[in-house]
Amino acid sequence: MRKDEAQQIDELTIEKNSLENASVKEMRMLHLGHFGKIFSNLSIFFTILSLASVLTLIMTLVLFLLGGAVLLILLMVIVVTLGIIFVIIPNYWGIITTVANALTSSSGYISKFGELVVKIWPVITPLAIVFAGISILFLCFDKTQNHTIRIVFSSVVLVIAIIILIALIVLLSGGAK
Repeated sequence: MRKDEAQQIDELTIEKNSLENASVKEMRMLHLGHFGKIFSNLSIFFTILSLASVLTLIMTLVLFLLGGAVLLILLMVIVVTLGIIFVIIPNYWGIITTVANALTSSSGYISKFGELVVKIWPVITPLAIVFAGISILFLCFDKTQNHTIRIVFSSVVLVIAIIILIALIVLLSGGAK
């Protein structure tokens, strides 16, 4: 066990001496790899935020459509039963207004969050694209380690961020040209 500890200390000493004697070019390559990983992680974070903004906009739309469908169904019950539903359930109109109020209030909260997301998405999504591109560039030029998996992952994040950017542009423009 002591030999293992002595060997680890020797390896650390050798690594420390090699870093002290490393050239500027070797240090630059080492830092390229570190910065590439940092930018890759940042691009993942900003892509997740961008995806959350798309999902928030879609969820607001779905909730609005769901609320309309529920109210339509409740009003159709009145037509189908020829108004007898008011005799069967005396507080039927109160149920309709309660459902309508609940759906509009929850949609209001989500739309407030959606407004915040709409304000910040023009910054978040391009940052995700820029950070993914920079991380791919830095990791490609790092010759000290093989970063194939991280480069592929950053490329996938770049493609997803571009798709999110296109989806947000289409969602916010209403599909109009």
